[in-house]
Amino acid sequence: MRFLNYPVEIWIAVSIAILVRLKTSMSLGFWGALTTTVVGAGAGLVLHRPLSALVGVTGDWEILMAILIALTSENLMQGIVRWSSQEGAAGRLLTAFITRDPSELTKIDD
Repeated sequence: MRFLNYPVEIWIAVSIAILVRLKTSMSLGFWGALTTTVVGAGAGLVLHRPLSALVGVTGDWEILMAILIALTSENLMQGIVRWSSQEGAAGRLLTAFITRDPSELTKIDD
């Protein structure tokens, strides 16, 4: 059975993975948790086919690939949301971009 051209197993696997991670991301607040959840689910659904083809896995292994992608992308998004919520993060990003010095990203404003 398929839903929106994806097997139901993929939907179930990605949903379970995201629900587990949603519990850990509640410290980010409602919008942070929602953002990380949407990014994780979307990445798992969209990227599992190309990456499975790239790695050469098929069948049930695609479900595992969708779970791993969803968890990884959700974790990356959590880090981005936590970093961007710090005071002066946008200014440090702009400074790092202009000066081409990534060490600017880790500096803390006085």
